[in-house]
Amino acid sequence: ADGSVWCWGDDGAALGNCIDDFSNTPQRVAAIDDATSLSVFRDATCVLRAAGAMWCWGHEPQTGRGNAQARLCEPERVADLGGVRYMAQGSSGRSNYAITGQNTVYGWGRNSSLAGVVGLLGIDDPNTLTFDTPQALAGF
Repeated sequence: ADGSVWCWGDDGAALGNCIDDFSNTPQRVAAIDDATSLSVFRDATCVLRAAGAMWCWGHEPQTGRGNAQARLCEPERVADLGGVRYMAQGSSGRSNYAITGQNTVYGWGRNSSLAGVVGLLGIDDPNTLTFDTPQALAGF
């Protein structure tokens, strides 16, 4: 494995370029050449890079960028999150988690289900349904 990432599917944001709306053949994601793991889910894709930085692209809030941009077309580093040693997607496909070298667990994305159940990220805040930046989770 050379650390490159290749994507295909029906959304340019998922492909990492926002140029192609659909590709049934793998397209190389630019600027990623040192990926050590990959998390692909419904609305966004994230990679863990060799230096411990997490980069994502796709649709908010799963990219963790903290902006109102509907689509993040190219990979960008998840701000204020370094030293990541493990990452995973939530079971709903609408959230992300990361564990840093200091054993701090972070989560972001949807904190509620479509049925209105709040706290899916592990954050008991009935007033916030979505966290678009990484939140340190207590109790881990």
